Amino acid sequence: MLSKFLKVVSVNGSSKVCLFSTRYGSSVIVDRDFFQKIENDSISEEERKVLSSLGIIVNDQKRELEEVINLVERINKTRKILSLLIVLNLDCNLACKYCIEGTQKGSKYINHNTIEQIVSFIAEEIKRGKNISIDFYGGEPLLSYKSIILLMNKVNNLVREHKVSVIYNIVTNGTLLTEERAKALKNLGLSSAKITIDGDEENHNKFRPYKNGLPSFNNILENLKRVSNIIKMQLGGNYTKDNFRDFPKLLDRLLKEGLTPDKLTFVKFDPVSSVNECFSNPEFNSGCLSINEPWVIEASVYLREEILKRGFNTVPVLPSICVVDVRDELTINYNGDVYKCPAFLGMEEFRIGNVFTEIDYNKMASLPYGQNKECRECVYLPMCFGGCRYLSYLKTGRLEIDCKKEYLDKTLDDFIIQDIKYRPKRV
Repeated sequence: MLSKFLKVVSVNGSSKVCLFSTRYGSSVIVDRDFFQKIENDSISEEERKVLSSLGIIVNDQKRELEEVINLVERINKTRKILSLLIVLNLDCNLACKYCIEGTQKGSKYINHNTIEQIVSFIAEEIKRGKNISIDFYGGEPLLSYKSIILLMNKVNNLVREHKVSVIYNIVTNGTLLTEERAKALKNLGLSSAKITIDGDEENHNKFRPYKNGLPSFNNILENLKRVSNIIKMQLGGNYTKDNFRDFPKLLDRLLKEGLTPDKLTFVKFDPVSSVNECFSNPEFNSGCLSINEPWVIEASVYLREEILKRGFNTVPVLPSICVVDVRDELTINYNGDVYKCPAFLGMEEFRIGNVFTEIDYNKMASLPYGQNKECRECVYLPMCFGGCRYLSYLKTGRLEIDCKKEYLDKTLDDFIIQDIKYRPKRV
């Protein structure tokens, strides 16, 4: 029988349909006549094996549903990677209007004792059989360049001793990512860097100027050009309902400057969330409270198309689990406080512990999507799992299910057709 988590998308101008598994992110294009054979269970055993391996057909829908509902629990029992996002400071050399850390910012830096304690925490996790993934974050992490070097050296000694693996990435505004630093960090194992450019030069300089008001666009662009041949580079950008249509100008500028698709691992633009009144700039009111807002839906389809048609890669359509639900996905603040997601930094009610004391992994418990009738009946359950906890908090003041059905109803077919058009080898 057909999977409960199957989307059937008409391929424009043809007699074919794309069968897409929301559970696995797998897909296959078939003739409509053959799809009818699948529905009628009149296919060969070999065809059945192939479609089963893709998650297109299953033996038991009820069992399939329970396997999806229990996926997070299974991941938490078997996952062999500890993923840490380490906030090295809450300082920054830019003054982004929409920064979610807002008034928390200041001269707040990780110290040697906290680095030692984080390394001790990592050592204990390695003893549990974990490989390590570390993302350096801020503030602006490269303001803590010496701390990054110190931490990498200490962790590298650990992983060599215990024969496990480590992956390092950095999320940076790009202003301080010089060629010299990129080479030094690569030698210590840095895999990639993600930088943020908010559209064309005019818009970026409006939203992400230096603290002294000077523009930052050209400095970031020049650094990106110099380091793109040294480490893998990912490009992000944050748009609002007023400026998203100007973002393709950035893509054209990148191509003009020689930053061709082979120089960037992926490009992905995201909507700015509405401000968190705890810390953020109350004068900024151009963000979104929900992924289901019409302008976010329009922008998501439009910008993904613009990225792909210029030959850049972007994040594929895949199942998604909130980091809040994954036990070994942690954010460690500069002072050792531990959170499940960087969006909740500084919010005491969402702090789950500290590396100097203890961590309560169950403090932010999984949402009850398994008992929610709408979730159980939804074809998008594997792509949502209750949605974004932070957006639900902004809307309601509580951690609730933040349904993405409307968004996926209005975007997923377009995303699949885009991949057929621009990335046929992925379909």
